[in-house]
Amino acid sequence: MPFILYGSSGENFAAEADYIMSAFGLSGQPWDGTVRVPEHFRPAAPEETWPSDVSTDPVDRFMHSIGKSSVEILMARNGHRIGRVDAVFRPRYGDLPALLERLHASGSRATVFGGGTSVTGALIPGQRRFVIDTSNLRGISVSKGRCTVGAGMRGPEIEGALNRENWTLGHFPESFMHSTAGGWVSTKATGQESNQYGGIEDMVISATCVRSDGTVEGHEVPRESGPNGRWAQAIGSEGRFGVITTVTLRTHRLPRSRFYASRFFRSFEEGIGFLSSLDRFPTVARLSDTVETGISLAVAGDGALTSLARRYLRFRGLGDPSMLVVVNNEMPAKLPDGGVSLGALPARKWEEGRFQRPGLANRLWMSGVVPDTLETSADWDRLPGLYHGVREAFGNACSAEGIRGIIMAHVSHLYTSGACMYFTFLLQGPLGVGQLVGVRNSVVRAFLRHGGSLTHHHGIGRLLLPFAKHAFDHIERDGVVGW
Repeated sequence: MPFILYGSSGENFAAEADYIMSAFGLSGQPWDGTVRVPEHFRPAAPEETWPSDVSTDPVDRFMHSIGKSSVEILMARNGHRIGRVDAVFRPRYGDLPALLERLHASGSRATVFGGGTSVTGALIPGQRRFVIDTSNLRGISVSKGRCTVGAGMRGPEIEGALNRENWTLGHFPESFMHSTAGGWVSTKATGQESNQYGGIEDMVISATCVRSDGTVEGHEVPRESGPNGRWAQAIGSEGRFGVITTVTLRTHRLPRSRFYASRFFRSFEEGIGFLSSLDRFPTVARLSDTVETGISLAVAGDGALTSLARRYLRFRGLGDPSMLVVVNNEMPAKLPDGGVSLGALPARKWEEGRFQRPGLANRLWMSGVVPDTLETSADWDRLPGLYHGVREAFGNACSAEGIRGIIMAHVSHLYTSGACMYFTFLLQGPLGVGQLVGVRNSVVRAFLRHGGSLTHHHGIGRLLLPFAKHAFDHIERDGVVGW
């Protein structure tokens, strides 16, 4: 009975989940988070001799057949047939060339599996019978201003090794505890401190990729003019260019201090205007809409300080505010006048739990609610219209599907021209997979209709591929896909 969800079981988020369900009238059939391995996984895979460590265990194969997208989790919960993986390879560096050559020669396809945190359906097998797990592609070397890491190394391992040498990568996605270096590069990921450090594409110096037609290696220099080699096609390729084995990344000196601040605004639109006016962006700036802010304030506790803060906001005319939390390295962020300050505490509380948020999703799943997320980016002047357009599309889709749901958003990952807007929505169960996909697609179409990007940092995978048309045709060769 494998556990599908990742991170904590959500016990720490019980009060928040209960509040959400009560405040918004959501309900559902409780679930313990486990599923039975489908019968078609149980027969042993064909006996073959492969040039790599290989597993045909039914549970192992099933767990490598599913990612963390809500569509996949709902498929597993509802007992839908999951595409079967026949074998899971865990190659070491020297095994990969022969393994890929043989897969290609036999016409077989494989999915690359890193931390398994994909929320895009990239791990759905389809016709791909095999999985290449990168967990044995390990190792890290640290030198001045850079590090070279194995593709299977996870966030805490990389950052821990760097911190011991007084360096940091500065890449902190919400999946930091579980995701891998290869997955970051393959999906063109962005961390929560991208305002200062940039996305992963700004950190990559070079990468090594193994393909069935040979190995593509990068040139490890700080920068060079002209084309920077075929290896660069691996960035954002989601495995289609080959298997990333090692990555060399830029590093930065570990900050000596962190500073925290918060501002509260009368509306989400006012907060967006405030962010767009900044001349210099803080390391982290996260603006929540009034729905997300209301939940945060409601579950902050009933202590004297929290009660005083709520009363102060109401006194200032902010009965339904939008909250901005700010974190900055080395010095306090230079923020112009605007909004109402509640000091450092809201930002500190956000930072304390920033890698634990999947626990809330786990708790909601187990309470019978279906949580999901989709993100986009747009120019500053389009963000307010996009926000309202998505909310309207979501409401119409829920009505059309006959389901109850709520949607909330926050703005983060700031650029001089615009920002990322990240939507979280919760749907009342019981729910069919087709209903969930219908709501998701309505939200994505609203992104595109209002001038937003298809995605900002999650990647394309299978779930967004119908909207991407032929984006990957020029680089796919071996049919290797997914992280």
